[in-house]
Parts: sequence; structure tokens; C-alpha cells
Amino acid sequence: MIESVWVLALLFFAFFSGFAFFVFLVLRKTIKILVRLILVALIMLIAITGSLVIWYSFSKSDQKQPAVQKSR
Repeated sequence: MIESVWVLALLFFAFFSGFAFFVFLVLRKTIKILVRLILVALIMLIAITGSLVIWYSFSKSDQKQPAVQKSR
């Protein structure tokens, strides 16, 4: 399960990195460089944050819960 979490987080990051690159190229002649870099930075921030959230949430769910002991 751990390997699939890494793959999912990597795919999420790769998708948004590609999207950021696409946005940067498409807006090349219409928007100034500062605005393009801000947009790319925001998209990359989403990519990094989302990848870390996916990795962290799935890696925590892999841990086994301790057995509950009933006392009478």
C-alpha cells in the first residue's frame, strides 16, 4: 500500500507541474512575466501541498490500530 501512495502523490504532483508549465507557455504573450510566475507559483504550491496531504493521509491509514482491551 505504501508504494501506491507514493505513486498517487507523484502523479498528483506531476499533473499539476505539467499544468503549471502549460499555463506558463499559454500565457507567454498575453500577461507579463511577474503575473505568470505568480500563477505558476500558486499552482506549484497546490501541487506540493496536495501531494503531501495525499501522502500523509494514506500513510497514517496504513498504521494498525491498537487492540482495544475490555475491562470488567
